[in-house]
Amino acid sequence: MDRLLTAPPDAGSYEHVLYHPHIDTDQPQVLHFYNGAVTSRRVTFRGRPRHMLFVRTVAERDWLWRRGWVRCTEEWREHVRAAGGDGVLDDQVCRDALVLLVEADRPLQSGEVRAAIGLKDKAWRDTRNRLMAAGYVVVVGSGPDTRYRSTESGFESLTSGR
Repeated sequence: MDRLLTAPPDAGSYEHVLYHPHIDTDQPQVLHFYNGAVTSRRVTFRGRPRHMLFVRTVAERDWLWRRGWVRCTEEWREHVRAAGGDGVLDDQVCRDALVLLVEADRPLQSGEVRAAIGLKDKAWRDTRNRLMAAGYVVVVGSGPDTRYRSTESGFESLTSGR
């Protein structure tokens, strides 16, 4: 039997959050996708323990949704913020990147952000993933035209002093 995980994964390691309203919370669920296995986690959400899955792709999210899992990504992000924040802005690099994106008059490319705050590729990817998982940054465009911009919640998190 798989061990029961009771803590959510690190911010930035997932893009979508789902829960199943009718699964026994003492039995972990393991689902296999092309990019690996995902194990459910028993997490208190909306006032009760629930089995939740934290997945990376839209294909995984949609496959689960068609099988009765409930999408709750935005509600999860609000839950994390209300529970004392997500810790993202405690990291000075994340804070610097978010300030840069909030103050920019247009979406910025990865190279522009890395150059402005002195990050290597891996450090920028980790920072970007944390900011996106927290809902503070979104992607605009794709491929070589990919750019990043701050969201309203990113701006509010800076101005609220979190």
